[in-house]
Amino acid sequence: MNIEKIVNIVGVFAVIASLIFVGLELRLTRRLAIIDTEWQLMNNYASWNESVIECPECYVASYNEEMGWEQYWRNYAIILRAINTWQGSEIAYENGLLSERTFNLFYNDANLLIEEAKQAGTIQIWLDTMEAQADWSDSIVFQYLYEII
Repeated sequence: MNIEKIVNIVGVFAVIASLIFVGLELRLTRRLAIIDTEWQLMNNYASWNESVIECPECYVASYNEEMGWEQYWRNYAIILRAINTWQGSEIAYENGLLSERTFNLFYNDANLLIEEAKQAGTIQIWLDTMEAQADWSDSIVFQYLYEII
């Protein structure tokens, strides 16, 4: 066997080894992305809960007939925060970056907030907010929200 054949064989093995390495790196990168996505969602829920603990009156939706725009937009911001978090979790779940177990936290969170909205009288603001984002109407999040509202 001459030197040229040996070099070619070694080159083929080097290419195969580098492809295996790249595959392992991609797998590790995907696992890290999944972990980071789950971590970010949990931090989002935790920061919301901490805010509610520190200033409960700031994060409880309320409604009255004489409600001004400031109060309306505060309610709207509370609703939009929830919808954005849930939509983000759905997108991550659909793309394999969030476990089903973690995505299912949405259902409990949605049930709690919609029940609170019913008691506070802010369901119409929920519906207005959701109708303003009609492109999302086929999403799991919106279908479930319409179901429980």
